[in-house]
Amino acid sequence: MSESEPIKDKLASETVERFLANYRWLREHYNELKSIYNNQWVAIDDNKVLDSDSEFRILLDRIMNSYRLQTRAMVFERI
Repeated sequence: MSESEPIKDKLASETVERFLANYRWLREHYNELKSIYNNQWVAIDDNKVLDSDSEFRILLDRIMNSYRLQTRAMVFERI
């Protein structure tokens, strides 16, 4: 086992926890989000909607251009 493996494992664990937290937040606020973003894709991170669009590819392109690698734990959902 190399020295970087524990770091990778910790990062992976933190990423999964952050993803799950984002997903829980989405489920808890789904009805509210539905009334605002009905029939749109949303990108959620850190317990907030970062962006939305009716086209997933357009939303993904904008997110990737704006947030780069910070999107590892982001949740995308069509509401």
